[in-house]
Parts: sequence; C-alpha cells; structure tokens
Amino acid sequence: MTTPSEASTPLRWAIIGTGGIAGMFADDLRLSGHGELVAVGSRSARRAEAFAAKTGAARFHGDHDELLAAGDIDAVYVAVPHSAHRDVAVAAIEAGKAVLVEKPFTVNRAQAEELVKLARSNGVFQMEAMWTRFLPHMVRVRELLAQGRLGDVRQVNAELGVWFEKDPAHRMFDRTWAAARSWTSGSTRCRSRPWCWATPRTCTGPRSSATPGWTGRPPSCSSTSRAGRR
Repeated sequence: MTTPSEASTPLRWAIIGTGGIAGMFADDLRLSGHGELVAVGSRSARRAEAFAAKTGAARFHGDHDELLAAGDIDAVYVAVPHSAHRDVAVAAIEAGKAVLVEKPFTVNRAQAEELVKLARSNGVFQMEAMWTRFLPHMVRVRELLAQGRLGDVRQVNAELGVWFEKDPAHRMFDRTWAAARSWTSGSTRCRSRPWCWATPRTCTGPRSSATPGWTGRPPSCSSTSRAGRR
C-alpha cells in the first residue's frame, strides 16, 4: 500500500456507519489533503442519504454489500456500533478493500484473531482506528523511551472519565449492543501501552463504574499495567 506522499491520486474512502464519530472522520478527511469521501453507507437508505448530504459524499448506499461491490473505493472506515465491527469488517476484507475499524476493534479476542487472519490471507491492509497513537506527545514519549531518558518504566497507571447522558437505548448502556464503557473509553488507555512499552506482564483492569443501572455519576475506567521498557 502506498503512502499518501507516494500516491498520485487521493485515497478513495467509503464510510459505513452514520454516527457522530463517522461524522468527525468525514470532517477530518477533508482536511487531510490525500483522501476523498466517495461513498457512505447504512442499513437505512434514509440515514445514508442524510449523512451524504451532511458530509458531502458523492453518493450513498442503503445496503452494505452494494457499497462494497463498488470498484471506485480503496478503503472503508467501519464506524458501526462495535458489536457489528466483526461482520462489517469481514465483508469489507472479502471485497478486497483496505479496512480501518473504529475502536474497539472487536468485542473479544476470537473475533480479533479471525479478522487478522482473514486480512493476511486476503492480502488486505487492516487497522484499528486508534488515532491517539499518532498524537505528537505519544510520538515524543516513544522517542524519550528509546533514548532511555525516562529510565526503566516498570508500571503504568491510567484513568479516563467520560460522561454520557442517561439513555437506556444508547450504545453505551444497551447491552444488546455489547455495551461497556471499558470497551470504548478503556480501549484508548490499554492500547497506549504496547506502543511505548513491551506487552504488559500483568494487567489489572480495566475496571469500569458502568453498571446495568444508572448511578448518576460520571462513568470512569482505570487500570494498571506492569512491564519493562522496550
């Protein structure tokens, strides 16, 4: 796969999913200078049409398979609820598209391993959309660690709090959507460690204040990892 600087034409993107994160991705794509939004898709043609109008996509699809069959799409951003990540990613990989899957990558290890194996066997690029990996301060932390300027890091403590309005139908509360704040907010914390340190020898957590009921308190997640520096 070519890098943006090597590509002679913009990378042609499609977005499957029409939620808030999908909208932010579309906004940022316009600023990238090396990507264009060709199509958007949803199980609902009405939502897809509205999202296309909002984001400036060239066209919309009310059927995932129809979108993936298009020959003018290079890469697909999977932004559906995480309980459906596996199914949509499988379809995109089998259609020969490069795939960027919103975090959390999948809801369990078996699904993650299945997607990795499928992408490799099909020669398709696949990545979890963990944008924090590329933030300037994360790059700097890796540089400092490589230089040994932070010493031998033995333990990492991380906490993150995110507040959501009470809504039993929201994906963060409805368990039919594999609801769990530790999957979404917690994945950001947990994924940051392997980029800087070796795979943790032990990991306590993630622990989440999310419960089936509503306590009225902002949800939070915390965890601890122990590992030696790379």
